[in-house]
Amino acid sequence: MRKIVAWTGSPMNEELAAPGQQAFEELKAYAGELVGKQQVNSSDNLLGEIVHAHLEEGGFSVDACTVAVVSLLLGGLETTIQMLSATVASLLLNPSALARVQSDRASRDTAVDEAFRWANPSAGLYRLVTSDVQIGGTDVKAGSMVYLCIAAAHFDEQAYARPEVFDLDRQGGQHLGFGLGPHYCVGAPLARIEVRAALDALLDRFPRIRLERPLDFRYGARGFVQHGTEELPVLLN
Repeated sequence: MRKIVAWTGSPMNEELAAPGQQAFEELKAYAGELVGKQQVNSSDNLLGEIVHAHLEEGGFSVDACTVAVVSLLLGGLETTIQMLSATVASLLLNPSALARVQSDRASRDTAVDEAFRWANPSAGLYRLVTSDVQIGGTDVKAGSMVYLCIAAAHFDEQAYARPEVFDLDRQGGQHLGFGLGPHYCVGAPLARIEVRAALDALLDRFPRIRLERPLDFRYGARGFVQHGTEELPVLLN
């Protein structure tokens, strides 16, 4: 999986392209085999639900289901890792918020959402313009590709009061970390469950967790097209 992630992060790097493409084909073949088995004998697991949904909607093919499975695997790996590290980093950089979520478990879901705004790993999204439009005084023609900077939107004072503050009591201003509308991330519910479970396990096991040294956030962390930390150095005791 790391070979695929490294390749998608630097698609023009010839040294990464060959092993990345090979790993992708191997993963696709393996996923296709599993999809074929589920077609014959469907179960109630996630893969079975994907196959069932495609069959129910009349759009089933092994290739279509395989693409969905591989997309979930790739999208759910590095982005979820960075979502968890962003949440933990946000809390460690804001001790009062950390103290609150340690004593109030109900506030942890709020912490995940606020971290996804304050330190979101998805710096932006590409979108195809389907009709002529004007954005911020700039004319954009139909057929153009635009890059929507989520990181900037999350610090827009017109949408978020005091956007620079990590605020567990923030009201309104839905974050765009999972996208919005018809392009909303299909894996969002699973990512939330994974991050919350990991956060609970970490804070419950290590209530004295704290930063060991300053953090370094950058785009392209861990070789992927995400914004985050290369590592998260902490002291646990």
